[in-house]
Amino acid sequence: MDLTDRAGVTVIRCDPQRTQELPGLADRLAAVGKLRAVVDLDGVGYLSSLQIAAIISLRQGMHTRGGRLLIANLSTSLRAVFQVLKLDRLFRLDLGLDAAVEDAAR
Repeated sequence: MDLTDRAGVTVIRCDPQRTQELPGLADRLAAVGKLRAVVDLDGVGYLSSLQIAAIISLRQGMHTRGGRLLIANLSTSLRAVFQVLKLDRLFRLDLGLDAAVEDAAR
């Protein structure tokens, strides 16, 4: 999991092999005052149900602390999965990284 800062927004480069780290990440980010984040899924073609649940858990953790979590660069196949799961109610599914960072920074 690579974390970088862009305009005050934490960009989380998603490594599907390490998504188990996502739920606890909300606590770590909040502890250092980082309440705006973007999960970058560029190059990720598949996520298991547990991995998707980890992203949802991170979003919930950020949200309960007054923060925001967005996702960026969903592949066509992941976008379809997120739509079937009705996750378009929680996330915008059409954002690239630059747009998601800009949106999260607001």
